[in-house]
Amino acid sequence: MYFIPSNALRIAAGITLSSLFSYTFYYALPYVYGNADLLLPVAVANGLLAAGIYAVLDLVAGGPQKLLDAFWHIKISKGLGGNNFRLGPSVGMFIGGLVGLVAPYLYLQFAELIWNVQAPTGVDVYLKSVIDELMFVSVPT
Repeated sequence: MYFIPSNALRIAAGITLSSLFSYTFYYALPYVYGNADLLLPVAVANGLLAAGIYAVLDLVAGGPQKLLDAFWHIKISKGLGGNNFRLGPSVGMFIGGLVGLVAPYLYLQFAELIWNVQAPTGVDVYLKSVIDELMFVSVPT
């Protein structure tokens, strides 16, 4: 963590990371292990949507390298630290944000398809309202 110049910021980052790891290993992973079947439609929807977006962008750009090259030449002046910031390494971040924006609306459809069941009436409306309220969390993550 020596890339962080300030000692106080290093300590804060260390505390934050240790809290994140603690939460992940004590709470999140056991939940995921115990409820993996509930997360299957989420994983399938996210994966297929991301793969589809990458495939379309690769076809439009003429291949993955040309896609990266197209974004690489876009510069934002006075970006991070006052330096020119290139968008090339951010292609995945943009696609992840798009997946976070669209995929939650597909979870119910994938659950019905995977488990061969029909959701009760009104669940789709309720789920859409919950997704709309939590979109500010879904997109950045």
